[in-house]
Amino acid sequence: MSRLFVAVELPAAASTELARIQPPPADGVRLVEPYQMHVTLHFIGDADVERVAAALASVQAAVLPLTVEGVGQFPSEDGGVILWAGVQRSPALLGLHTAVVTALAGEGFRPEARAYIPHVTLARCEPGVAGGMVNEFLARHAGSRFRTCRPRGSDCAPSLAARRSTVSRTHSSRGAGAGGTA
Repeated sequence: MSRLFVAVELPAAASTELARIQPPPADGVRLVEPYQMHVTLHFIGDADVERVAAALASVQAAVLPLTVEGVGQFPSEDGGVILWAGVQRSPALLGLHTAVVTALAGEGFRPEARAYIPHVTLARCEPGVAGGMVNEFLARHAGSRFRTCRPRGSDCAPSLAARRSTVSRTHSSRGAGAGGTA
């Protein structure tokens, strides 16, 4: 069994653009590598990879317009902060979100009770990271629009993936470990 989540992979151009707005490297700030950036649809938890992949095979993921705009923060369980770029809610994205739940229902999956906030995680800040850095990041990018994938562009066809979630703790600003993170 592995800790899994289901995600939409971002086009390389969108990930590269989002990497440009990440906060600067600092002690206690772990930046998400561009190749790991994605839009999480659902966190599954401990599950069998092969069974989840088989269930997801029925999900039709057509070209999906994604508009990445604004930034925000979530508190993390350990008292830190997760910084993210928002993804505009669209009928196509919400339909895909629902289709994943339907496909995984036979595997006993129950979605989280909290509201779905589509986003791309940019950085994880450990407890004690200066609030000024977080506030400056949020103020600088509030209301910004970073990238829109248009339905005509082949770079916007989603790659739906069940990823393993690996949580690594580090005190280095560049110490992101291998494996997907939500």
